[in-house]
Amino acid sequence: MDYGITRIYSPDDGRAMGLQGMINDLVEQSDYPTGKTIDSRPLTVDNQLGIAQYISAAENYFDQHKSF
Repeated sequence: MDYGITRIYSPDDGRAMGLQGMINDLVEQSDYPTGKTIDSRPLTVDNQLGIAQYISAAENYFDQHKSF
C-alpha cells in the first residue's frame, strides 16, 4: 500500500466476485478523469507525457484550460 497499491485480490475475492467481477472492479477503480494539472515543460516531440496531459486536459477539463 505504501507504493500505491490499493488492493490485492485474494482467492476469496475470486470465489465471491468471480474473474469478471474482479476485472470490473479494477476497471471501475481505474476510470477517473486526468488532465487537471499540466506539466509546465514546453511541448516537444520528446515530451510525450506533456502531450498526453494536454490531450487529457482538453478532453476532461476544457473550461479550466482553454487559455492554452
